[in-house]
Amino acid sequence: MSEDFIHDVVIENRQKLSATGIENVDSYEEDCIIAQSECGEIVIRGHDLKISRLSVETGDMTVEGGIDSVGYNAPKVKGSFLNRVFR
Repeated sequence: MSEDFIHDVVIENRQKLSATGIENVDSYEEDCIIAQSECGEIVIRGHDLKISRLSVETGDMTVEGGIDSVGYNAPKVKGSFLNRVFR
């Protein structure tokens, strides 16, 4: 992970989520949004979710709706398990 990379997530009243450092959105459903950042995969769960703003150039994203949870999955490591062990 780059030290000069900025990634923030702000949730307001569980109705609005603002995030910076977003690289792309992998999946967008009314109850689940999956996005990629350098910090890993972000999973936003809720109801009536909609992306009201997304800029891949600046990395800014705003999600509105009923936000129930936000979680991260670790960044994907390139190469197989054995390749990483025997580097």
